[in-house]
Amino acid sequence: MAELLESKSAEFTEIATLFDNLIAELQLQMKVIDEKYAEDRRKLLQVMNAVNNSEDMISSEEKDGEMRELEREREKEVDEILGGVKDQQSERIRSGLAMIWIMYMRVARRIMGIATARAIFKKARQAGASWHVFVASGKNYLFLFVLFICIL
Repeated sequence: MAELLESKSAEFTEIATLFDNLIAELQLQMKVIDEKYAEDRRKLLQVMNAVNNSEDMISSEEKDGEMRELEREREKEVDEILGGVKDQQSERIRSGLAMIWIMYMRVARRIMGIATARAIFKKARQAGASWHVFVASGKNYLFLFVLFICIL
């Protein structure tokens, strides 16, 4: 869509708005996944604690240390159960976000120049972008360096 706008000689502000909206939507989806994971984790821990507390027959002196150990074990179990699902969903969104940031930088470099692409990279870095965005930004400089060498 952004490249279509670019080919129609649209203003960069329109294209930037498109990218910003896509990024905001994906970041919102990531937030929803994180909140859902936290809620599911909390509920599962409550259920596990309720079941295991009825089974535990620990004396009052040993209770504090044993309870903390049991809580850690339960949290580890819950993270193993729920972590895989969250990781799959999050990874899909993270890779989409990285691709959008990369395309945003490329379009900005073509239309507005390297300074705008660097400003977008700064925003991506502050937003916690993946390593793919860092590599793409480095390739921008490599491209400019090779172009500079060829001109000389």
